[in-house]
Order: sequence, then C-alpha cells, then structure tokens
Amino acid sequence: MKNRRIPLPGMDPRINPAVLDTVSWDVEKIKKRISKTDNSFWINVADVMLQGGKFPERPDIELFSDSLVSAGNGTYLMARFEDGQHVFIGTASPFMEPLHHLEKTEGRLYFYPVNTASVLNYFNVVDCSKRPEALGPVPRLGIGNRMSTNQWPAIFSAMKNGEFSANAIQNSIRELCTLDEILNVRECETNYLYGFGDITSGHTGNTFEGLWLYGVLEALKQRKGPGYGADADHLKIKPGASGLTGVKKLIEIARNYTFFTIDLSPVLNYKALADTRSSFPVQETKAIGDMQLFHKEILSSYGIDAILLDKVISKYSVALDALEEVDQYIKQLKGRDVYDLELSIDEIPEGFNVFTQLTRPYELQFLINECERRGITLTHIAPNFGVEKGVDYRGLGGYPVLEKRIKELNEVVRDSGMILDCHSGDDLSSDTRMIFKKATDGNLHFKISPKPQEIFAECLFDMYPDIFRKWWDITLEHVTIQAEKGSEAAIRDLREFLVEGDEKISPYEKLFLHYGYAAVGKRNNKGFFEIREQFYSLPTAFADEYSLRLEKYLHALSIDLFVK
Repeated sequence: MKNRRIPLPGMDPRINPAVLDTVSWDVEKIKKRISKTDNSFWINVADVMLQGGKFPERPDIELFSDSLVSAGNGTYLMARFEDGQHVFIGTASPFMEPLHHLEKTEGRLYFYPVNTASVLNYFNVVDCSKRPEALGPVPRLGIGNRMSTNQWPAIFSAMKNGEFSANAIQNSIRELCTLDEILNVRECETNYLYGFGDITSGHTGNTFEGLWLYGVLEALKQRKGPGYGADADHLKIKPGASGLTGVKKLIEIARNYTFFTIDLSPVLNYKALADTRSSFPVQETKAIGDMQLFHKEILSSYGIDAILLDKVISKYSVALDALEEVDQYIKQLKGRDVYDLELSIDEIPEGFNVFTQLTRPYELQFLINECERRGITLTHIAPNFGVEKGVDYRGLGGYPVLEKRIKELNEVVRDSGMILDCHSGDDLSSDTRMIFKKATDGNLHFKISPKPQEIFAECLFDMYPDIFRKWWDITLEHVTIQAEKGSEAAIRDLREFLVEGDEKISPYEKLFLHYGYAAVGKRNNKGFFEIREQFYSLPTAFADEYSLRLEKYLHALSIDLFVK
C-alpha cells in the first residue's frame, strides 16, 4: 500500500484540508499509533460496536459515533487521531485490504485507510446511505465551499434542521486547483472577469479531489439527513479544441461528483439574435438541416419564423456540439452512475449588457428540445434572468417584470421535467429571493458562493482582527496590481479606500468584498499557502460562532426560497 506524500515539506495537512485525496497520509504512523494504544481501549471499542453502549473517550482519538453502521456480519466506524489522520474500523471480514488489525476477545478489529478509493469501496460494499447523490429536479441550495471544512458543520446542520436538500459540496473551476498543481507547485490558470481583472484558479486552496473527499467525510460523520450532491461547478467550455480538452481533463478529475455544471457562455454567438438582416447565414456546424426541420414546427407556437430560427441555431449550435461531446464523455466515465447535468448560459462576456441578453422562453424551448434530440439528459438550466454579481436585482420594471420573466421560463422547464437554476444569488435581497419562490412555486435550484466566505470574514474581524488584517493586506496588494493593469473595479475601489485609509479597513468595504477571495489560497513561489493555514487552526469558539452565523443565513435562504 503506497503512502500519499504530504504536498510539500512544511505544509501540514491538518490545517490544509480539502487538498489531498487522503486523510491517511502516513500509514506507518497510523500503525504505530494503533499499536501504542492500550489494547483494553480497542477491546472496549469493539464491544460497543458489536453490543451497543457508550464509546470510551480519549483526548487523542475521536470516535465518530454517528458514523457507526452495521453491514453483513459486522459493524463499521470512523475515527480520527490527534494528528488529523482518519481510519475506518471494522469488526467483520475486511471490505478491502486493511492497513492493520488487532486481536480481540472474539476475533479481530480491522483498520482501513480513509482516502478516495477506500471511501468509494466503503460505499459499494458497506453502506451507501450517506453517499452524494444525483437528486434530479429537486429544489435545493448550491452552496459554494470556499472555506471547506469550516463551512460543512453549519451546512449539514442547516439541511437537517431546515429539512432542505443542497449541493453541499460545490466549487467552480475558477475556485479550485488540481492535486497535481499543488503537489508539483504548478501555477493555476488565470482567467479574466469583465471589469474586475485577473482571477487565478484555485484561489480557495481547495482541489477538486480534496473537496469531494473532505465533504463526503463530513457527511459520514453526521446522522443521515436530507440528500446532498457534489457539484463540479462552472466547467467553462472555451473556444477551440483546447477548450474541450481542458474541460474533459477536469471532468475526469471530478468524475466522482454527482452534478456537472457546463458553462457554455464563452462559445455562444451573442450577436446572432441582434442581427437585423432579412436573410441570415447560419454558422456552419453539424446537422444544421436537421435542426431547422426539427424545430420549425415545435417553435411555431412562439411565433418563430425561419429567419429567427436560423439566428437561434447560430447562437447555440456550436455550444450544443460541445455540450453533446462533453455529455458523452461524462457518460463514458460514469458508466451506470446517474448524474445531474446543468446547462449554464447565465454569464455574459465583456462588451455585452446583461439586460440585452436576457434568455427568452423560445430560446429555452429550443435548447431543451435540441438536447432531447441529441440524447443529452438535462436536469437543470441556468438562464440569464438579469441577475448580476455584486448587486440586488435592478432591471427595468422591477419585480413585476422579473416575476413574469421567471414564470415564463419556469413553465418551459417544468413541462420538460427539469428545474431552473439561479446563479450568483448571494447579493439578492430577501424580497428578490421571494419573487423567485413565488414565480417557481419553490421549485428552484439557488446557488451561492461568496456569502459564506464573507460571513467568515465578518466573524474573523470581530474575534481575531489581527488575522483579518493579514487577509486585508494581501487583498490590498492584489487590488493594487489589478488597478495597475487597468481593472475598472480595482481602480474605483482603491480610490474610494484611499480617501479614508485605515479607518475603512473592514470586511464590509467594497475593496474587500470584491477582491477578498484572492488571498485565501494564495501561494508563494515555493508553493506554500501564505495565510490559509491560519483560517483552519482557529479555536473552537470561533468555529462555533461562525457555524451559528452561517446556519442562520442558510436557514433564512431556505425560508425565502422553499418553505411553502
């Protein structure tokens, strides 16, 4: 059995969670730790596992009693040692090769490593009841995990207490890096966000592999609650063959996720529907004639003539070709495993106004029908509702127009057995959220990401201002660099801050709200995180306070969006 090497000398996995694909990174140390523990403790553990009762307590070993499960002729439990490493403990014949075993009064105790492979084996052989699921068109939250293990206690508690489902494991490719990039000190891809400047992927410090494993382990430690999923979010397809190759590589890494959000925005022809020519040249792609014939009658109820249909085809045909190829690739990787698939067209590129690119009902109907024709089984669609990052809804006509727009789009997807998804919901007010509930009757998938991190920063500012100040200083450095590169938002935010200087240092300052994310997973030229470890080694009092605040926020969301 090979040990997974620690990412870098000096990078402690205990305070860098959601990075490795194992929490048994030093098997030899685990074996020694088990052997050095007095045998009476393990005999007591085995007795409780088989006969019931209260587990013995030790300050250096935590036994997760809610993970106890019976399977076959034995029982299984998860435990954590003081160095942060985990093991599965079993009383029956091995469900996989054990790393250690101990004699006891009536047989053996088996110890297994806890890593991605062993967890998947555990789900297949022992118990799958807490496995992430493809939930289909079930109303839920999508909760971005920028702060990973700091967030999950509140997330799973809120789900149970509020009786709602969620993609409890979720990050976009902009926020994650790969394990290979961490282990080999490789730079992550840099993306550009219109108006804000450069965004380096992996700014959370989480990896695709680590986020899945650590999130699933949190679920295993809990009593069974509502179903949860794992979303590989905003897998962005960029133009050209390299764009598809890059997405496929990430999907392979994220193959254990249950939800795939495919962002087609970069390959849409946004100019097509605004074209005023009386005859329109359709962008060449495969099966153009088939699409024209197939959709002509279906879209006639929307008043779509041949010219407008050609414009719709031109806007989406290249993107649909890419989506079809990606979906086939996911099918190959997943085999018989069911997955949720979302088509995301909500983001607008530089040079276009969000309100001139609102998704029309006939566009949604075209996409649904064309995906069905191609054998692409969509469960979710994220259209452009007019929701913008950083602000509450501000479209012309206010809530009545927004409600009408959502209702019309919802009727299209509802009739197809699908569900709408609203992205970037963090900045929408309670009133706006309730418009979404009213228009969809609560049948909605609603994604957030920055807000849980912002709540973390607020809590840190209140309780540990010195650590917050380090976060602020790295953020200020990042904003200054982006301003020098010409970012409009950075220039504006920096100018506003400099008017009052240090008096404005707070988690509520625009400069921090817009750019604070960039510092969390920032690495130096040796590959070490600059401040991330400090966020995962805070006292229990902080964890309790943050969980309290985050759960309160998630509970408010669930009431606004789902409660009848």
